[in-house]
Amino acid sequence: MQLLLAIEDYPGGAVIYDADRRLQFINTRALQKTGFGVEQLLGRRDEELFPRQLTDQYVPYLRRAIETRATQTVEVIIPLPSRDVYLVATYVPLLDAEGRVQQVLGIGHDVTDQKLAAENVRRRERELRSLTDNVPDTMARVDRAGRFVFINRQAALRTGIAIKAFIGKTTRELGMPPDLVELWDQARQQVLDTAAPMEFEFAYPTPEGTYYFETRVIPELDAMGRVETIVGIARDVTYRRRAEGQLREGAEQLRRREQELRSVTDNVPDIISRFDRAGRHVYVNRQVESRTGIPADEFIGKTNRDLGMPEDLVQCWDVARQRAFDTAEPVEIEFSYPSPGGTRYFEARIIPERGADGAVDTVLGIARDVTDRKRAEMKVQESEERFRSAFEANPIGMILVAGDYSFIRANQAFCEMLGYTEQELRGLKFTDISHDKTAAGDVELAERVFRGEMQSYTYEKQCLTKDRRVIWARLTATVIRDEHGPPLYGLGMVENVTARRAAEEELARHREHLEELVRSRTRALEASQHSLRSAERLASVGTLAAGIAHEINNPVGAILLGTEMAMAAQASGDHAALTRCLEAIKGDAQRCGRIVRNVLNFARQEPSEKWLADFNEVVRQAVERAQPYAQKRGATVALRLDGDAPQALMNPTAFEQAVSNILRNAVDSRGEAAAIAVTTRIDGGHCSVIVEDNGTGMTPEIKMHIFDPFFTTRRTSGGIGLGLSLAHGTIADHQGTIEVESEPGKGTRCTIKLPRRTVSGPPSLPAAHRRESGTGTETQRWSERTCAVYARSQSHFPASPF
Repeated sequence: MQLLLAIEDYPGGAVIYDADRRLQFINTRALQKTGFGVEQLLGRRDEELFPRQLTDQYVPYLRRAIETRATQTVEVIIPLPSRDVYLVATYVPLLDAEGRVQQVLGIGHDVTDQKLAAENVRRRERELRSLTDNVPDTMARVDRAGRFVFINRQAALRTGIAIKAFIGKTTRELGMPPDLVELWDQARQQVLDTAAPMEFEFAYPTPEGTYYFETRVIPELDAMGRVETIVGIARDVTYRRRAEGQLREGAEQLRRREQELRSVTDNVPDIISRFDRAGRHVYVNRQVESRTGIPADEFIGKTNRDLGMPEDLVQCWDVARQRAFDTAEPVEIEFSYPSPGGTRYFEARIIPERGADGAVDTVLGIARDVTDRKRAEMKVQESEERFRSAFEANPIGMILVAGDYSFIRANQAFCEMLGYTEQELRGLKFTDISHDKTAAGDVELAERVFRGEMQSYTYEKQCLTKDRRVIWARLTATVIRDEHGPPLYGLGMVENVTARRAAEEELARHREHLEELVRSRTRALEASQHSLRSAERLASVGTLAAGIAHEINNPVGAILLGTEMAMAAQASGDHAALTRCLEAIKGDAQRCGRIVRNVLNFARQEPSEKWLADFNEVVRQAVERAQPYAQKRGATVALRLDGDAPQALMNPTAFEQAVSNILRNAVDSRGEAAAIAVTTRIDGGHCSVIVEDNGTGMTPEIKMHIFDPFFTTRRTSGGIGLGLSLAHGTIADHQGTIEVESEPGKGTRCTIKLPRRTVSGPPSLPAAHRRESGTGTETQRWSERTCAVYARSQSHFPASPF
């Protein structure tokens, strides 16, 4: 019954099968999931009720649990129209005393949310990996020992080392150049020591040539502020370094030009050509060969058209050259040339050269290859166009604000969210659309981001639309800075979460409704449990009747036999034998009375009337009551009291009887000379009495039943097994606890605890319990209820059993 109650209250689905896999019980949660009624399920197998594609997943595990008598667990996927539901099913075989499977307990736990959460984590990891693998920079993360724990694809491409080969190794173990290893180790150690970012440059040799990198080393801190890992981000600045080298080379050539102009012109990176009025080349430097693929000597005396250059290029040069001749002023042009290595871009300056008479005789053309810069500009333009497209087409509201929080730009989604046009927003500040409750927080967070105290922030706030409606928005804000650090503008992403907030509020109301339903169900269950306890009390009446019949049978038989013997002794005139028979009859009759009285005490257990009493005094009286019984059996009882008149709420008579019953059991724990120690302990909110003996102790099997009615190991010596049951009931009535520790051969320790009460003055008694002194005896005026409790708890009545 306790198992059925437990699985009925189990928050997941729970069922019980018999050994033939037929359903015997299903709890309410599982029943609701099936769509069947109880009468349709009980006595049938799952494969008779549910689709085969479902039962094939878990029925083999149910069979295996029955065959192997071992718990089995399986994950089951239940396809539903809206989504798949993941369920972890566990089958626990329930064995009888001989180890045979009688039943199987099946427990189901819905893990769909955990599955979906794990999939979201994996998706986010894939997104992060995609981002890091597609940035042009090389990225890596190392632990404190310098071992790589992550690199992106760019790092593998730059070094030619596979990603898996990096993980768990240092730069030294990967065979990187010693100077790079030393430089990296020094930087890593500095970051570990200072917990501050640092930057350095290094060169990395590859088969294609040496690449130059600017590296930023960033510490990653744990929750305690200590450096846990280090991130290195290396940017390829090879082009810049090479360009710087080219500029240095050009400067050197210009300095040498003063000494030897011809040598300079042949070695400058620019293309230099001289034309006459007819457009024929009269001089070209050697750079023209590398850019066009045409030998320099083939240029002399020919025009661009003669050389087979593209017609648009020919026209461009002819027009610019003629203008220089006509105006005697320099002319600048831009053009592209389809070289063997791809299209190259040039900036050219055409300079008129005067003769001795001052007339323009020739023009000098200097063309500079600006392909790298042009491509960089094109990339910037392309990047700006992508940003503009992403900004305008984004379904989430996006804004750019200046340092004074005025709007610079706003996309269509943001304008539609608030009902403004972009032009109207440009006349407002972000604080103008913030609700009064959140405006101050907006300014504080924005100022911290602009000052660089934080990278970004995300929070939910209230905004005002153009028609002054209040909506909830989720704002994520950061700052875009220039290459030197100062902020250019703030970037915000704003999402309307009003509907979600309303849904959350509705969900909260629904949850409260469900909790009320649970509370209602709990009250119904408590009423059912009350009815069950009433039924159990009726069952106890049968147990008590059987106990009386069993226990009283022997002494009644002895009385009948003693009566016959007494009659025979009377007839023969043997008065001594007659006296002995009558004494025996008297003893058996008294035993019957004790049996009946103890059974009635057990059957009539009910809350007793209680008042504050001296805990130590009641324990002392219990020990004094047990002393004659102990001395008769050669046992000793030592008493040690703790505290000064500690108060406990109790019925002193009933509690004294309970302690006496435990003491009598301690006295009987040995055949003779038992030593019992009784100690009281006052600590915290409890008063405790501890009874320890040096008896033979108890096995775990006996210890399990010591509080069961009619259980005794001393039935041959007159015990009926109700003393400890009565004691247990009395302690429970006092809201106390009783704990028993015992091992065979090591004696027994019994601890009783009652709640302590702190009061001033002597113990208080109800008015009905006033005591009046008599001559040699003390009479008590008890209430009718207390007299009944007193009568039930006493074990020394007059000789008559009734």
